[in-house]
Amino acid sequence: MYTNKLTMLTAFLLAGGLTALALPARAVDTFGSNEKYRPRLFARFAGDFVNVPDGMTQDADGNLYLSVPNFIDSLYPGCIMKRSAGTGEWSIFATGLINPDTNRGCPMGMEMGPDGNLYYCDNQYFNSKDYKSRILKVVICPCTGKPVKIVPVVENIKLANAIRFYAGDLFFTDTYFDLDLKGGIGIGGVYRVPMKDFANGPVKLLPKPDYKKDKYFVGNSETKPLPGRGGDNSGCDGLCIDRDGNLFFGTFGSGRFYTMARKADGSYGKPELLMEDPARFACCDGI
Repeated sequence: MYTNKLTMLTAFLLAGGLTALALPARAVDTFGSNEKYRPRLFARFAGDFVNVPDGMTQDADGNLYLSVPNFIDSLYPGCIMKRSAGTGEWSIFATGLINPDTNRGCPMGMEMGPDGNLYYCDNQYFNSKDYKSRILKVVICPCTGKPVKIVPVVENIKLANAIRFYAGDLFFTDTYFDLDLKGGIGIGGVYRVPMKDFANGPVKLLPKPDYKKDKYFVGNSETKPLPGRGGDNSGCDGLCIDRDGNLFFGTFGSGRFYTMARKADGSYGKPELLMEDPARFACCDGI
């Protein structure tokens, strides 16, 4: 997904909570959008220590956190940056917890938990496809606001990507199931883990061939590779939850946009397709 030095040197953040990678200047079809809502440059990082920005979140005080997996240039460790709400200055908040099997830490999607700690997806898929990705918790001192330690809370994930909380449950996407289906179709999924299940140590997901038996599995997407995309069958990527607990997620490889309705008993219905328009929306990354 990240392929060249130009991208590394021009990675930037956009206002309004969006992250993007700079592209060569060219005419853009805005589909009739209002010009006043066009995103504008928010922050630029000099040098190579931030060569791939990814996810962002805020804490209760308005401090901004940015995950930096640094997939392009592995000489620089993955880290989490923090922007002070008071001064506007950026600093390194924490270095991504190193996976002992890959020797890398790769923070991606992040969210402040209801317990006041920072949770993030450690995406190890580009280092190992053998279930090395995890959900990690950065324990934050309530007095100083500084990180104390980082501990795993969910393990045995293929590609941990986006994360959200709702009603005491942690939701996250796993982009690749790697089940080798006919036609190159890719499966991705959404999982829900009650925070109370962390009390006895990290939760471990079932292997992907048994995903339908996993009590934490909520729903999945199917991605048929689009023409000209090199067989990209990336599944569930970005994730969002509305005030009523309904889920929304998109697929990276095909741009499909889904919703899953939360029922009165807290369970979820099957994914329903909201949008599929590969000509104008061929890829859905973060939401």
